[in-house]
Amino acid sequence: MSQMNLFTNKTAWIIVEPGLKGTENQCVALTEQLKVEKVHTRYIQMNKPWIYLAPYVFTGRSKAYKNPEALFKGPYPDIIVASGRKAINAAMKIKKLSGGKAFLIVIQDPKLPSFMFDAVIAPQHDAISGKNVIKTIGALNRISQDFLLQNLNPAHSGLGNMPHPRVAVLIGGRTTKSEFSVSDAQALVKKLKQLKTGGAALMITTSRRTGKIQTDLIKRELGDADTEIWDGQGSNPYFDYLYHADYIIVTNDSVSMATEAIATGKPVLIANIGTQGRRIEDFHKKLRDQNRVKPFEGALKDWKTPEYDDMVTVSQKLSELYGQYLEEHAHVGNETH
Repeated sequence: MSQMNLFTNKTAWIIVEPGLKGTENQCVALTEQLKVEKVHTRYIQMNKPWIYLAPYVFTGRSKAYKNPEALFKGPYPDIIVASGRKAINAAMKIKKLSGGKAFLIVIQDPKLPSFMFDAVIAPQHDAISGKNVIKTIGALNRISQDFLLQNLNPAHSGLGNMPHPRVAVLIGGRTTKSEFSVSDAQALVKKLKQLKTGGAALMITTSRRTGKIQTDLIKRELGDADTEIWDGQGSNPYFDYLYHADYIIVTNDSVSMATEAIATGKPVLIANIGTQGRRIEDFHKKLRDQNRVKPFEGALKDWKTPEYDDMVTVSQKLSELYGQYLEEHAHVGNETH
C-alpha cells in the first residue's frame, strides 16, 4: 500500500507538553509529511509527583493528570504521535483505551524499550535501537525550498534586494549545559564582522535564550544597511532568512536549528558558543563526520553537501510499519471509534 492510501482519511492526536514548541513542531511536521488530514493536539498537564517520575512510573495514572477528561475522552484516533517524557504514559493509555487500534508513534528517545511502541523516530545520536526504530539525522522539520517559498512573508520582501553573499545567522544562547556570556557574544560578533568586511550581508535572528545584554551588543556592533536583525519584535522572518540565504550560520546549542538549516541544502557553518551536553556534542560531531556542516571560524566555505532526505525516509519507513500493523490488526473492530 502507498503512503497516501495508508494515511489519507486517518485521524491523529498529537500528545505533547504545553510550551515545548520545538517538540510540538516535530509532531506537526510528521503529520504534515504523512498527509494526515484530521489532526488534533492534546496537551499534557500532570500533577506532582508524577511530573517528576514520567515516563518510568505507571501506577496511579488516574491521579497523575490535571486534565484527564480533555486528555482521554474519545472517540479515539487512528494514529497517536507523542513526544516528550511526560507524554509517553498518556499516549500509551490512549492506545489502550482505543482497544489497541491506534498506531502509537513516539518522536525522540522515550527512555523506555522500543518494543513498547509501534514506531519510534529518534535522532542518530540517541542510543535507542530496535526493528521499529527509525533513525534521523536530527529533528523532524517542515523545511524545504518549496515550503520556504510558500511561506514567504511580503513584509520581508526587501531581503531579496540585499547584496550577495547573504548569510542567515541563527543565534541561540544559554542552555542548561552552557552559558552564553557577553564575552561569548563578543567573540561571535568579531567573527561576523570579518564576513561584513568581506562584503557579506547578514540576516540575524536571536532568541529568548540569547539574553538582552548580548542581543543589544549584537545590534549595536552589527546593525547597519547590510544587516537585518530580528530580536522578537514584529513578524518573524525566520523562513524568509532561510529562503534568501546563500549560507547559514547556526550556533551549536540547538539540534532543531541545525537540522532545519541542513534541510535547506545550503552550506551550514556551526558557530561554537560553548561546550554543550554530550548528546548535542555527539550530534554535531556526526554532522561534521558526514560532511554536512563545517565550523564557523570567521570565513565562508563552499563544499558539496550530502542530500538531506530525512522526512521522505521517515514517511516511507513509517508507511511500511503501519502497513504491517494494519494487516496484523485487521481483526480489531471499529467499535472504539
